[in-house]
Amino acid sequence: MNPAVDKWANAEAAIKYITKHFRTNDGGRVQVYSFWYEFFQAFFDPLIRVLILSLPKQSGKTTLCLSAIRYVMCRAYDYYIIALSNAEKQTARFTRQKIQHPLNHECKALQDAFDVKIPSGLVEVPSRRNSMTILPANAATSTGTSAPIIYIDEAAYMLQRVFSQIVMSARKAKNPKVLITSSADEPIGFFHKLCTKMEAHPERYPHQKLIWIKNMDAAELVDETGVDKWLFDLMDCIDDGTSVIRYLKNDFAADGECLMDSRLVEAAVDDSLILKASTKNQCFGFIDTSNKTDLTSLAIVDVVDLEDKRLELSRLTAWEPSTFEHGRINYDVIKTEIEFVIREFGPMKILVDCTSGDGNEIINWAWSPERRYMTVQPFHAHNKYLQPMWSDFETVITEGRFKMPRVDKLIAEMKSIKKQFFGSMGQWHIQDGNFEGRKIHRDLSFSVAGAVWQAVEDMGRFKVIRIMKSKNFWKELKNVNKSDNEATDEIRG
Repeated sequence: MNPAVDKWANAEAAIKYITKHFRTNDGGRVQVYSFWYEFFQAFFDPLIRVLILSLPKQSGKTTLCLSAIRYVMCRAYDYYIIALSNAEKQTARFTRQKIQHPLNHECKALQDAFDVKIPSGLVEVPSRRNSMTILPANAATSTGTSAPIIYIDEAAYMLQRVFSQIVMSARKAKNPKVLITSSADEPIGFFHKLCTKMEAHPERYPHQKLIWIKNMDAAELVDETGVDKWLFDLMDCIDDGTSVIRYLKNDFAADGECLMDSRLVEAAVDDSLILKASTKNQCFGFIDTSNKTDLTSLAIVDVVDLEDKRLELSRLTAWEPSTFEHGRINYDVIKTEIEFVIREFGPMKILVDCTSGDGNEIINWAWSPERRYMTVQPFHAHNKYLQPMWSDFETVITEGRFKMPRVDKLIAEMKSIKKQFFGSMGQWHIQDGNFEGRKIHRDLSFSVAGAVWQAVEDMGRFKVIRIMKSKNFWKELKNVNKSDNEATDEIRG
């Protein structure tokens, strides 16, 4: 699309064509809002590659973007477009409601031009060799095909790794356009970073354009009769207006409840304790290696009382990327620390966070033949593991079965962690919160929670036999096996 060559590639012509020929699902004319002109100016600007659109709920984001895409398919030639629907299993419904139903109310020329295949989510204009594929927003979407236009719907709910894979499809395209749209949600994820960084420093990103409409309800979404007044009142009763800010006024709002009460966190702190260099208790470890450019930590939790299931934080080591060359953590230091804790604390199971892939370096090292004595296993941060992990951590803190030395950063993280519910089955996830006016990211608390979760799940399941350097090692091992056999015979008898 080059406005200097293509006379149709301008905002006035696009809006005029859409309002004249296109229809909504119920057959009405497409309603044009005040920001449409700004959108189409950026859409046809050859210098802008990424267009970020943050609008309130039910303000026509999808209608706008699909109208722009269909307009290109009607006027241009040889375009392949990828449209991503956030609902993984609703591609057919998205195609039917957003493409087929409006098309049924439009003129016969448009109906004949468009070929819509609902089950597969394929929309074509054969006469102009244009096609659009509507896909679910997941990792399998990235096909490697070059697409000059990529449209992402409700990006606030998409995983960052999926987004990174998908946008690479526009890398080799000529004059690519990436349309990213969503309403504001909780202040996490890549869409939040995009909006806040673009709003603060637009001069740094000359190839990106942000259209972030706030408080649109007062001007256009709520008419003079106050038709949405009841919705404002309802949300205000539930959460003091947090949902109103996020969904209708379109701003990022941090809601959710605290995972742990601040008084319980303080009660878990024992000022008489210190981080240890060794212990004879059964231990469990967890390493947060999410990224070499982020803070990395190793937490060791030991079982001080197996009968009462009381735990204690015995060691907590953290590595800052800024202290390493090029701002990237050298994992050789972490490998040395693992060898040290296994030698001084005894055999233990250590989980390594491999979600981003950087932790695989430690896993490959630990699984080498010469390190068979190590029990190091990968951990992937999926919600089916994260929810029970944080739930177990919350339980041991609430029941007073966990003690730790005073570590200010860890305490601040634990006090600020919030629990955000989603779905209809009682599911929730953890998000960062604020402590004393500062944004706190869960760094140390993540590794401590992982070690505690592992201890709760595994303690008492097996008996750890320590590597002893004494001459009585084999005699003691024989006695342990003998006592185990006697216990088994007693149970059977």
